[in-house]
Amino acid sequence: MMNELKMKIMKKIFYLVAFVLVGCAFQTCQKTTENNMELSVIPQPAKVKLGAGNFTIEKSTVVFCNSKELLPVAKHLDKILSGALGFNLKILEGSGKGINLVISEVPNENLGDEGYKLQTTPGNIEIVAN
Repeated sequence: MMNELKMKIMKKIFYLVAFVLVGCAFQTCQKTTENNMELSVIPQPAKVKLGAGNFTIEKSTVVFCNSKELLPVAKHLDKILSGALGFNLKILEGSGKGINLVISEVPNENLGDEGYKLQTTPGNIEIVAN
């Protein structure tokens, strides 16, 4: 029962994240004032820390899952993204350079039941949920 609930929550989170990723692929941050950057993403995240650089999803990009439970979520994410990208992503269990879907082994109280952490670097996208 708990695994089914976690999967439902994860699907909702990753569907939202897929929407965010597609939106970010087509739009960049817009400078609203000299020192204030605003993401062109709806809904706005609760907290944003902007850094330098970007991550580009290419045909060679791999989606990694730290748990077999996330494989259906990764396939769902690929299905959503493939329409916008024009190609499918490779999905593997484990972690590595690419998009990493992670169910945290130690729950992060700051995330709550439906929260997630999205971290993007030039080499990786990491999405962590409880």
